[in-house]
Amino acid sequence: MFFEYKHDGRRLDKDSFKKYFLKKLKKNLKIKKDSKVLICLSGGKDSIALLYAIKELFPDLYLIGLYVDEGIEEHSEIMEKRVKKYCEDRVNSMIYKSFKEFFGLSLPEIEERIRRKNKNLSPCTFCTIVKRRIIDHQAMDLGVDLILTGHILDDYVVSSLINLYTGNTKRLFRLWSENELPGLPRKETPLKNFTKEETKFFCEIHNVDVDYDKCPYKIGIRLDIERHLDELEAKYPGLKIITYKTFEKLFYNKSKMSKVKACKICGFPSSGDTCSYCKLKKMVLD
Repeated sequence: MFFEYKHDGRRLDKDSFKKYFLKKLKKNLKIKKDSKVLICLSGGKDSIALLYAIKELFPDLYLIGLYVDEGIEEHSEIMEKRVKKYCEDRVNSMIYKSFKEFFGLSLPEIEERIRRKNKNLSPCTFCTIVKRRIIDHQAMDLGVDLILTGHILDDYVVSSLINLYTGNTKRLFRLWSENELPGLPRKETPLKNFTKEETKFFCEIHNVDVDYDKCPYKIGIRLDIERHLDELEAKYPGLKIITYKTFEKLFYNKSKMSKVKACKICGFPSSGDTCSYCKLKKMVLD
């Protein structure tokens, strides 16, 4: 069982890969052993890989798991079962929240209402907006020191390209900015330097099933860019890593100039005067 880095010729057996993975992950983390940490678990390979790695690096760390149910028939049930199977015994406590409970509508119901007003808005966009707000609320209610999410290198590249292609410079700056509003728990994405192939292999080493159905609401430009990137990566190994590092260099200094504002309606972080969550809420509920 080997992992091959096609862009530089390295070939690591599972023990060497695991040591490399954990060492690299630890470099991406600014964490104290006595921290109270909220880890967001979707049931997918990335968040499961993150949890397994965190437990190996910090076995005594106080971890609270959070699973958010989008209300997608069958898919949400499958992902929740995966969280219970692989994650429940690795956290100190587990919290389950749903779109319906928090927002009053499931993701399919939100999508149906939005389609009446905007046929071009991707479901991934408003799913992310609501999920992020649920995470922030839970983190504040629990008084955690740190929020961990399983976003990987591929996520950063795809989101950056979407914002680039759609001309959304504010969100592009925000994506690469580490600025946060005072009083909110710090957020980290320790897997941001790892590709989906790496997290998949890490899960396979730990006998985690990586063969599961993808979200049926992932459509539009995000899905197209993901597929195109995978095709390019297969033809030109290392392209994803180069793209990630290019964006990182472009925004390393400029992102510090992009100050996070407080939304004038709810007070949560925003790249403009009104945050995406409040805009979405008005669009759906008005």
